[in-house]
Amino acid sequence: MAAPHDAHPGITRRVTACAACRKQKIKCIMANDEPPCTRCVHRGLSCVLNKSLQSLVDDTRQIEALQGDVINLHAILTQVCRATDIAAPPPLQISTPCRLQRDEDGNNVQSDANKDDPEGADVSPPMSPSDMQAPIDTFLETASKVAESPISAVVESPRGSVGSRKNAPEPDLIGKGIITSATSEKLVSRYLERLDHYLYGIGGVYTDMKSLRKASPVLLAAVCAISALHDERDMKLYEACSHEFLSLVSKSMFEERGVEFLRALCIGSYWLSDASRILNGDALRRAADVRLQKYFFQVTVPDSTVAQPGGILLPAAKVDRVRLWYLLYICDQHLSILYNRDSIVHGNHDIILGWETFLESGLTDDSDIRITSQVSLLQTMSQIRSAFGPESLEPVHKALVTSVNNFNRQIDQWFSRFSTVFKVHKKIGDFPYKGLTLHYHFAKLYLGHHVLRGLHSDPIPVYFLPAALMAHGAAISIFDFILNDSDLTSALVGVPFYFHVMISFAGHFLLSCSQYRVQMSIDVDNDLSLLGKAIQIFRSVPCISHHPLQKMAAALQRRHFECQAMINRYNAQATSSGESQHINVSQWNNGVPPDASGGQPSNGIYGPGSSHAMNPPRSGDVVNTATHANLGQIPDGYAMVPPPNGDAGLEMVFQDFGGFDFPDMQMQMNFAPQ
Repeated sequence: MAAPHDAHPGITRRVTACAACRKQKIKCIMANDEPPCTRCVHRGLSCVLNKSLQSLVDDTRQIEALQGDVINLHAILTQVCRATDIAAPPPLQISTPCRLQRDEDGNNVQSDANKDDPEGADVSPPMSPSDMQAPIDTFLETASKVAESPISAVVESPRGSVGSRKNAPEPDLIGKGIITSATSEKLVSRYLERLDHYLYGIGGVYTDMKSLRKASPVLLAAVCAISALHDERDMKLYEACSHEFLSLVSKSMFEERGVEFLRALCIGSYWLSDASRILNGDALRRAADVRLQKYFFQVTVPDSTVAQPGGILLPAAKVDRVRLWYLLYICDQHLSILYNRDSIVHGNHDIILGWETFLESGLTDDSDIRITSQVSLLQTMSQIRSAFGPESLEPVHKALVTSVNNFNRQIDQWFSRFSTVFKVHKKIGDFPYKGLTLHYHFAKLYLGHHVLRGLHSDPIPVYFLPAALMAHGAAISIFDFILNDSDLTSALVGVPFYFHVMISFAGHFLLSCSQYRVQMSIDVDNDLSLLGKAIQIFRSVPCISHHPLQKMAAALQRRHFECQAMINRYNAQATSSGESQHINVSQWNNGVPPDASGGQPSNGIYGPGSSHAMNPPRSGDVVNTATHANLGQIPDGYAMVPPPNGDAGLEMVFQDFGGFDFPDMQMQMNFAPQ
């Protein structure tokens, strides 16, 4: 009788016939009991003697035992290398979806690999992400029972068993010799001291490189990659770190990961413009798998009876998970704006609508105020996108004028509410309030630019002219704000790439308004001079070529020259035909504009130079509803999806923004008198 722990039956029958003879059910005659048999020799057949089931089981056991021994030796060697701060051994070449370990009886058992906490998420989790019964639950439960077999009882450990959580450590980019420990210290320090605060301190749960390294190899790679992106001296360092980060993400697509992996994806999605959509999409899927939004109810509902996945956590850890979900939502909304597409997360979730309840929980701080201000604004911008549709290319209907007025009023009220509660940050100074102001202008630009959709060379409808002036004034304010504030200029290398794309979009919109110069009373020379100064500032900021600022500056400069060339061509034609109307544009050399001190004309409520464009209303200001009359509408006519620029240095699978250009916002300029 077999031992209790031996699940395989004792099979002793020996195979004595080859496969061909067994198939014909005839006697197989072999010399010395070894193939080939006489029948196969005479007929020229391939004589194969199949192994018995017992021999196959024995071989499988030996392979599993050898595999487990090799993995354990590699794990011990990796730990020794890490403790002595030397390069780790190369990764195992064994194809092992299951990492085997020894149990107390000496049997090989499977451990849950690549899991940085008990809340890991499978691509298809054991149960649906809902607490309620879902259709797939019975299917998954049945499939798991069908998959069970006697051998699985030996090689698999029960899910959730404590004894199977000891995993062979996965080597990180330091252990692989990609960067040194000293370089990693420098990169992590730069990120935690400065960059992380632009992302509301989502990495603040760690204080140094050692704690970050211990948490997750993928998180360490993400932080090092983002920090290296802001090192103007060493582009190869960024390329090495980002390649390792994206490689780890790619390899983990079908693997179980946890919250720290989500944190890494979140960080990468805010700064890596060429990979943002893929990283954010993967993060949102995994966040749903681990039911990350459930922590909102545990934070906001006293004595919550909501099921607590992953066991009981400290209140600070729960708040951290709510922040992480909010940041994934914000990034998703940013990408829906930049790419002019529907968002992944819909705005009817309790966690989105209940951001005020989250602030009132008593567990939040100043960073949470900044986060929820974004959630609040993006709710309005999402309504804008939904109300007018991202797919239509037709001119905006007059009936939507009222909608534009309402959205414009909501944006003003949003700024008035949050402008007085932002405080000076000890690491990034007054950027929280200045960033709030930029987001205010971004929202005004996003709302008003849609009224030019589908017009081509036709004039702007009179009822939408105030909205067009509002968007133009917002674009002017964006560049004025940046040029006149040294803190914002220095923050250009540091802020997430959403800022760079929206600044680039403001410049393209400013140039596209040139064809409406008479109708909008635009000083084209002043606009081009302002944009030229901004481009000069952007080009002077030191950063590597992969940084979004470089792409933004290149795209703006290219379109700036196109506009200047069109204007010069028109002036030449006007001179030859004897026309008296000319557009007075300074002739610039090498793209560097001369100093210009011309003032901005006041063109209505929201025109350039207007107080509403330059100085948004703060809390306590009276929002005059009459001011917002006859503003206009918002559909998406200028798609913000640029074509790839063929940058060979970027992974093709991760390419998103090849250059910060907006091909649908072409300047169809008609400089003839209007």
